[in-house]
Amino acid sequence: MPAVGMKAWLASGVPSPLPLSLERECGLATDSGSGYVLSLGSNDQAELRLVATLTMLARRHGALVVSRVYSTEAAGNQAGGDRFLNLAVYLRSPMSARQLKAELQRIESRLGRRRAADDTPLPVSIDLDILAGPLDRAAALGETDWRSLPAYIQRPMHEIVTALNVATPMTPERPGPLRELDIGGWRIGHTPLLLQLRGENRITTAGPVAH
Repeated sequence: MPAVGMKAWLASGVPSPLPLSLERECGLATDSGSGYVLSLGSNDQAELRLVATLTMLARRHGALVVSRVYSTEAAGNQAGGDRFLNLAVYLRSPMSARQLKAELQRIESRLGRRRAADDTPLPVSIDLDILAGPLDRAAALGETDWRSLPAYIQRPMHEIVTALNVATPMTPERPGPLRELDIGGWRIGHTPLLLQLRGENRITTAGPVAH
């Protein structure tokens, strides 16, 4: 693929694959650390908490590949509670899995996550987990057993895998209706996105990665 600038790549519709020069520009190249896929979920002021989490992750790690956002029924000890919003995110980071997990726990605490000592169900302000990683290359996602994940996160994980150009043998069912979030005037959630923040709040690159 010939060299192409970010604006041209975004204007091309559904480019495949992301040019290596842009992977480096966006912080998604192999020389920018290990790859991780994260799950994000909330059923307590979910839009607000997810937007805050995506903003913090993008500021810290430079760029994110973001799945669509799904509204799903509460399950497990949350059954009968408010519906969740769920999505998956791919990022690259020099952190180890242990360091990244500690960072995610700090974000959860900052955004009001509470856990009852007796396992009493509480609204989930934000739940952040590492689904896959550390990975030396995005293609290694094709080697992870993502289909063993809970049903509500399988489709977002599949969208990340597809967006990063990794072949996958099946497409899970949608776990619920799609939702949108507003980040600095950008509406995200109806298609996977490449999301990058610069400055305090302004998104400088956002566009379709894959349908």
